[in-house]
Order: sequence, then structure tokens, then C-alpha cells
Amino acid sequence: MTAKWANDSTMRDYLRPSTVFGIEKFGEYYELSRKWVSDGRPACAGGRWLKPGEVYVEIDTAERDETYRRLFSSNFKPENRIQELAARHKTRIGLLNVSAAMAAWRSVWKQAAEQAAKGQEAA
Repeated sequence: MTAKWANDSTMRDYLRPSTVFGIEKFGEYYELSRKWVSDGRPACAGGRWLKPGEVYVEIDTAERDETYRRLFSSNFKPENRIQELAARHKTRIGLLNVSAAMAAWRSVWKQAAEQAAKGQEAA
């Protein structure tokens, strides 16, 4: 739990010794922790547990937003793999209003970043 909760200010309080090692819950917590370790503890990245095969990608929001602004200019040329994958969805986004387009773009960018990290083609 320290892997996830140590840097989370709202959950850090629950790592108190009186909470974890208290007589009332210690046996239950101990058994659950043993089961969790034996089942294969997932990796924790960015404050969340990763599913098997999932790759953690740090989203560069400045690059994402700048690419969105440049995307609809006539001379847009992708500078990296993420931009290339995300640009394939340009036509769908161009038909939306501004707020819906930005929301859709954030989703497309996240997918493209994950696919680029895994080395996959865009769907």
C-alpha cells in the first residue's frame, strides 16, 4: 500500500501504525496482504494500479494542447509517433464544437500515447 498511498495526501493518513497494526484488524489485514503478494501484486504508477499488460504513460499536456492547436492548420506535419497516431482521428474531431472537440482530443491523445508506448498501430 505504501507504493500507492505514500504520495497520496488523502490516503496517507490510513497508513498510521494504529490503523494498520491495530489489534482489531491486524489479522485480517495480514491475511489479505499475504494473499495479495502471492497472487502477484500489480505495479503502481502515477498513483494507480496497472492492469496486466497495461503501460503507464505520462501525458505531456503542453504537447497535447499545442498539437491540437496546430492540427487543423494546413501545414501540420507530425513530429513524433504520438502525433502521427492521434492525427489519424482529425476528421472526427473537426466536426465537434470546441469543448466536445477538446474532450475528444484528450481521449484520442491518451490512446495514441498508450499505443505508441506499446508500439501498436492506431485502431
